[in-house]
Amino acid sequence: MTHVDGPIWIAGGARSGCAAATLLKRHGYDVFLSDAGTLSQDSRDALKKARIPFEEGAHSTDRFLAEASALVVSPALLLSKGLPFAAKSAGIPVFGEIEVGCWFLQGHETIIGITGTNGKSTTTAYTAQALERGGRAAVACGNIGLPFCEAVAAGYDHFALELSSYQLETTSSLPLDVGVLLNLQHDHLLRYETMSEYLKAKWRLLLLVKDSGLCMVDEPVLEEGLALGLSLPRAKVMVLSGGSKDGAIMRALRNARGGGSSSGKRALPWAAALERARTLPVSLYHDLRRLAPSVTLGTNLGHAWVERTKQNGLRATWTSASGSSSREITVREPVLPGFHNATNILAATVACAAVGVNAADLAAQWDRQTSQYAHLPHRLEFVLRAESIVTLQTRTEGQGDMVPVPAATKRVSVVNDSKATNVESTLVALRSFERDKTGKGGVRLLVGGEPKGESFLPLVPFHQAPVVKFYPFGKAAHLVADDLSNLAHQNGLAPSSATLEEAADRAAADAQEGDVILLSPACASFDAYRNFEHRGEMFKAWALSKRAPKAVPT
Repeated sequence: MTHVDGPIWIAGGARSGCAAATLLKRHGYDVFLSDAGTLSQDSRDALKKARIPFEEGAHSTDRFLAEASALVVSPALLLSKGLPFAAKSAGIPVFGEIEVGCWFLQGHETIIGITGTNGKSTTTAYTAQALERGGRAAVACGNIGLPFCEAVAAGYDHFALELSSYQLETTSSLPLDVGVLLNLQHDHLLRYETMSEYLKAKWRLLLLVKDSGLCMVDEPVLEEGLALGLSLPRAKVMVLSGGSKDGAIMRALRNARGGGSSSGKRALPWAAALERARTLPVSLYHDLRRLAPSVTLGTNLGHAWVERTKQNGLRATWTSASGSSSREITVREPVLPGFHNATNILAATVACAAVGVNAADLAAQWDRQTSQYAHLPHRLEFVLRAESIVTLQTRTEGQGDMVPVPAATKRVSVVNDSKATNVESTLVALRSFERDKTGKGGVRLLVGGEPKGESFLPLVPFHQAPVVKFYPFGKAAHLVADDLSNLAHQNGLAPSSATLEEAADRAAADAQEGDVILLSPACASFDAYRNFEHRGEMFKAWALSKRAPKAVPT
């Protein structure tokens, strides 16, 4: 492990900070925890139990500079402010909780690291469960589930490790067997000035993969990285190109090797980009110790893709770059809806195959009829699946009196996608739904909450395919209504609602047999809820309160 003499300060007392402090203390280090805010009672109790001194309400910067030999920083803290900035200015090394966990690995562990803007939590959870199905003692951890330090202390030997860009900024010695970089969307741009800087932070994941390991990269992300001149490791690289078995990079590589006719001006530039992807002109990477000097064309790049079968199932294929070896899995009914999830599961499947899980277990886990997968809450989570609900309606009579209408019962599905806190995530969710041949299965979309400054216009093309009506709510309701105002005359836009529950009631009252009431809000939750989990739980409670009682057999 990294040798540190003297006290180690922890900045941030949430669960990951306490986990790092506890692990360091267990191994004999002198630890002090500092939080600028107020610690939770759980954190205070954990620190007192471990006999770790702490402060809250402010950071004692002068004391820190006088006594600390290292700083372990919460990923939520900017490196350009507060204690992290003071540490860097004074030459005190700064680490993250993930890096601390690496110091106490035994060397026999298998670690699959996963990052990306959307889908990384689902992919991480699926990977952990697929490893368990294959007989491994596995855990989903990092940016999901347990903190990495806590998982290391528990003695797991297989880790499905979700990593945010924030965590990657302070990690340099994580020994990944497989690294998966799923996608890149416009998010976290309050922390990163440009998408290029955001990509560079994510790209660190690939440089942490062992030389003998495997990197999996979404093809558009790989294109952007190569265009920036970022380095590839010596590890094998698998290009993820979703539903295409003939992506631009793979065509370019075949042409560069003389394996096919030229497709125009694009082939040689990509080959040249691969050849020059040797240097890292980015100061963000200065603390990484292992920089790959080259990438070998013809042996290092493989290809993975998934496509629909004629029976509306899925066929996943992954091959070596030379095409000399190929593996395939066919799934009749995928366990998760949506083609984006097919790509996520493909990445998890190839990652697990790379560390020895057999194809039969992987195929069984992917197919809904045989899968043991437990879906993550708040991510396209079916709360009700084609179940009867009761809706109470009213009509206006006489002097404006509201008169109850007898309850109506209809079979609908209710889906909780509260995790969709940006427009791109909602677009991904909408691509998961299709109306059946009879026209049933229309989506009634609940959209709103705390706005992030994004336009809601990208939602418009999804009207009728599959969204039959949009239901704005919360602080962003007027913004949604303005952007979607042209749909009002087509009965595609409901009146704005003050609350999520009010919007959901409107959708339930309007719903037709077979419809889907979908919460995929494209906004943050902080206008009315503690976080997206709280919002999702309240929506689930609403849905379950509408469930029609089942008839008791006589």
